[in-house]
Amino acid sequence: MFFENDFSIKEIYAGKHVFFAEPPVLVPGRVFCSLSFRLSGRVRMEGKQKIYDVTPDSIFYMPCGYDYTTTVMDSGKAYLVHFWAEEGYPMEPFVWKPEDPQEYARLFSQLVEIYPLGCRQDFATMGLFYKLLAQIRTDSQPIREILPKRMQQARHT
Repeated sequence: MFFENDFSIKEIYAGKHVFFAEPPVLVPGRVFCSLSFRLSGRVRMEGKQKIYDVTPDSIFYMPCGYDYTTTVMDSGKAYLVHFWAEEGYPMEPFVWKPEDPQEYARLFSQLVEIYPLGCRQDFATMGLFYKLLAQIRTDSQPIREILPKRMQQARHT
């Protein structure tokens, strides 16, 4: 499950970007976290001896302060949100392919559309970003059967 803990967002930057194939580039840890939705193309991120392949219809999270190397394998487009967060945000990157990528494409698109209308701390923009984080948290939970407490106790006796 992603975004298990709640955390506060101070401000965001949202946009749609085009990336062109290029050799590896070292990116020193940045002061902001990022969340992206890849529309097309492929990118590989490497950091702390881990590799993250980001393909179309996948979501990628990079925490602030994380040094990594990025390689654009195939040119493409992505929605990108840089955000400044209070303590409690995940400290490790993740890549995740949602079951319904069109819903996430819609949410990211809406966020990019309304972002220029306000400022980095606009209620509508921040509200939609929190909705996006909550949706990722909900959809990334493993499906498990929740048993009533009495049945759990009976199972263990």
